[in-house]
Amino acid sequence: MAATGAFTLVLHGHIPYVRMRYFRGEAWLHEALLFSYLPLLEMLYTLHDEAAPAHLTLSFSPVLLEQLAHPDIAAHFDAYVADRTAAADADIAYYEGEAYNEHLRYLAVYQRSLFEAARAFYHDRLHGDFIGGLRLLQESGMIEIAASAATHAYLPLLSRRSSLHAQIHAGLQSYERLFGRRPTSFMLPDHGYRPGLEDELARHGVQVFFVEGHAVRGGDPTGAATGEVLGGLGAVKRQYAVGDRFFADLRSSLSTRYAYTVGSSSAAVLGRSHSASYQVWGETLGYPGDFDYRDFHRKAGTSRLHYWRVTGKNVGDAQKDYYHPDWASYKIEQHAEHFAHMVGDLLRGHYQRHSDGGIVMVSYPMELFGWRWHEGVSWLDQALRQIGYNHDIQMTTATEAIRLFPPTQSIDLLESSWGAGGRHFNWNNIDTAWMWEEIARCEARMEALAARHTQPTEAEALTLAQAAREALLLQSGDWQLLISTGEARMFAMQRFAQHIEAFDYLAESLDAGEGDAHAAQEFFERDHIFADIDYTWFRPRS
Repeated sequence: MAATGAFTLVLHGHIPYVRMRYFRGEAWLHEALLFSYLPLLEMLYTLHDEAAPAHLTLSFSPVLLEQLAHPDIAAHFDAYVADRTAAADADIAYYEGEAYNEHLRYLAVYQRSLFEAARAFYHDRLHGDFIGGLRLLQESGMIEIAASAATHAYLPLLSRRSSLHAQIHAGLQSYERLFGRRPTSFMLPDHGYRPGLEDELARHGVQVFFVEGHAVRGGDPTGAATGEVLGGLGAVKRQYAVGDRFFADLRSSLSTRYAYTVGSSSAAVLGRSHSASYQVWGETLGYPGDFDYRDFHRKAGTSRLHYWRVTGKNVGDAQKDYYHPDWASYKIEQHAEHFAHMVGDLLRGHYQRHSDGGIVMVSYPMELFGWRWHEGVSWLDQALRQIGYNHDIQMTTATEAIRLFPPTQSIDLLESSWGAGGRHFNWNNIDTAWMWEEIARCEARMEALAARHTQPTEAEALTLAQAAREALLLQSGDWQLLISTGEARMFAMQRFAQHIEAFDYLAESLDAGEGDAHAAQEFFERDHIFADIDYTWFRPRS
């Protein structure tokens, strides 16, 4: 093969379960759909229509897919876009009239056109079926969709294998129902890994999963794990003195340019490339911090539209300059070309040192593109085009990468994540440790309920199923992360307590010998998730 190696891009989308919730309602979900998911999918459809040689891996958490698949989502999204469009219209009128400003009027029109374009694509091309749009791209071979854990639970800290099995199995079950096939790749939530996870993944037929680079090679954490990244993860380092540093012995013979099998399992792993990933995700040195890109933080007070650019390092909101899309377009071209050359240099350098092909795998949160980094989707479009037409680089999905460059060595991975300090601090710290005691208690109780009820009555079966859903929801790693980042501390604690309370109520009704089918149905309608759940997934595992 002429290529010196493979480039594998993995984008992971996740939003906590927020449908019909009081905290910002569904705005969190709709913002991601409007600014990231739909523009990304439209960009991929354009590449597909043009037969561009682009291949990548997308992963959506099952809890996000369940929300996007709900029949109400299209109408609710339309209402949200109508609200954003009305806000833009009000700004257009304002800047045409009493506060005349031609440039701000232009920016309001510009943003309105983006809202309308996303809505038109959703209805005209996808026919209001986001999941169906993903399915078609996967069937075309352009993308691979990776599975993930059911509720984005932080898997390394679950105390029982029954819960680990239930999180993975429920995620795979949701995937098969929505996409009509078995997945071959798996996204560990937040790249959270502990020894033994590979065996559970392999038992479920997973061929490849992803971890941080320091899980492979050792040493101090790099990239996202330093805490110097865009988005909520960066807030942890600003709020805590992170003591859980990685400090593993360097394993200089290991390279993140290879795929490895892990332990005695058949599952392969790809370690994330720090240099290529940080160039995109880095808060200070990454592309999104360029002074000409649109600023994420400052919004107009009434409309919440964006009119300002980054302007400069440590520039306060009051001093920020107005945004100029044409200036940003020039930088997009430069940064896409720079990234394509970087990937090529990494693969050529590996080939020259080792005389064989390597793999550069990069992994990012999907919400970074378009939502956090306004120009991110346009940058990605150009970067994929430049890499795709470089014959020295084989752009592949994750499963195709390990087929073209199969593992030749088995290793033991180091316990790790992309959280601050490289391990588990984001989820288990002074503010969240109490939650893990409650989670462990509920894990043990759910396992006991599943083991004891071998022939449940209809009412007991309904109650057991909803108890299993509540168990999955209370295990979500979102509740700890939202507390640690400070993004939504009270919301996270209230949601966690709500699921604990519902779980305990259902468990007590089962212990009383009857089960409360009415309450189980009421709780199900509130969240309406994982309709085909099987409580026996929580039975004890050897």
